[in-house]
Amino acid sequence: MTIRIRHSDDHRRVASPLPPGHAEPRTPLKFDEPILPKLRAVFLSATEDGLFAANRAMLEWVRGHVTHRFVGTRKAEAIHLIDFDEGASNKFVVSDEVVFVGADTRRYDLVLWINGFPVVVGETKTPLDESRSWLDAAVDIHATYEARTPAFFVANALSFACDGKEFRYGAIGQAPEHWLPWSRTTDPIREPSLGGALRSAALLLRPRLLLDIIQVYTFFIRKATADGALAAKILPRYPQVESVEAIVERAHDQSRSQGLIWHHQGSGKTLLMAFAAAKLRMESSELNAPTIVVVLDRIDLLDQLHAEFRAVGIKDLVVAETGKKLHRVLANGQGGVVVTTVFRFANAGLLTNRSNIVVMVDEAHRTQDGRLGADLKAALPNATRIGLTGTPISQADRDTWNNFGHSGDPGNVLNHYSVERSINDGATLPVHVETRLVDYQIASAITVG
Repeated sequence: MTIRIRHSDDHRRVASPLPPGHAEPRTPLKFDEPILPKLRAVFLSATEDGLFAANRAMLEWVRGHVTHRFVGTRKAEAIHLIDFDEGASNKFVVSDEVVFVGADTRRYDLVLWINGFPVVVGETKTPLDESRSWLDAAVDIHATYEARTPAFFVANALSFACDGKEFRYGAIGQAPEHWLPWSRTTDPIREPSLGGALRSAALLLRPRLLLDIIQVYTFFIRKATADGALAAKILPRYPQVESVEAIVERAHDQSRSQGLIWHHQGSGKTLLMAFAAAKLRMESSELNAPTIVVVLDRIDLLDQLHAEFRAVGIKDLVVAETGKKLHRVLANGQGGVVVTTVFRFANAGLLTNRSNIVVMVDEAHRTQDGRLGADLKAALPNATRIGLTGTPISQADRDTWNNFGHSGDPGNVLNHYSVERSINDGATLPVHVETRLVDYQIASAITVG
């Protein structure tokens, strides 16, 4: 197999003995030869086992979860293909006109490589042809490139499509109509334009963010449907990433102990909490081995949230179904993630004075104004409290902004994803109300006199 790469005036043909997508002369892998056959096998497995399975296996490699016992050592060591701690030690290269020559030959408009692995593929269309758009570019990637050259997408973190006016990104196997834009919640909502597309690309394709997406914000799901088992790769949306970064920053801030996440309904707040828990656990040493407490207001959500947290890769997860179990877990000072309901805090009293606790309360507008909210505060008086809601309330006896907002945050909100922005992103469908004409017929007149 051959990879042909062109960097503006540099055009070279690289015949690589490494897995497809790895240009050896640029970024050689610096570990013993026994590793290479194993790594090569992952890429080759895309043909037999499918791209989904190969991509999932490769994620374990790049996250450093695969180990190997080298000759002369007593225990297995983790293999690190990417340095997530020191981002600058990695090599980032952007190539255009990349041609893959294998069982099928394909050319990719843009490829972003990290340490020689093709982690991002981009397809572009001209803005001068109104008959073609970003959707055509996304279809090329999804229906043609992934299907005919799956080995090149084994290390893929995400792909993007752009037509010079709009920018969308998606995961392997994701239907193009479900690709979403990338932006910032503080940016103005704008009409499609070249400036907007360039802004989206600059925000999403930052080296540090790409490393975070690979390390934290990616997971795989399998669930049963009417048509059989469904497998999907899940990528984050920009309001989720923003909120996670804000929550982690607030957990580090000793002067501010609470924050309000106000995201429109259906924006993925449960997944947001899972991402935040994973990120907080990765910063365990800086936060003194924190305990993350996720508080729900419905018992039937415990199993669903537990499954999503496990899918993100959180293994030290405890479900506290009873008040006694909640007390025992928090009293012993152990770190990890605790999932419970707000009802377990009823009359609990003081559970712990520790400050290295981050509490995330789902549907915070429902339960935090009365006795249950007071009991939760009394149980964990020094914790960082984060409230998540799609419908904050401000009334005489109920005030979500007062319960979780901080005066130092804009509008007392740590992060806000509005309904207008959600509709503009295509994440929410607008509701149109149309009046209906009722045709009344009077059978006979009645004279009152």
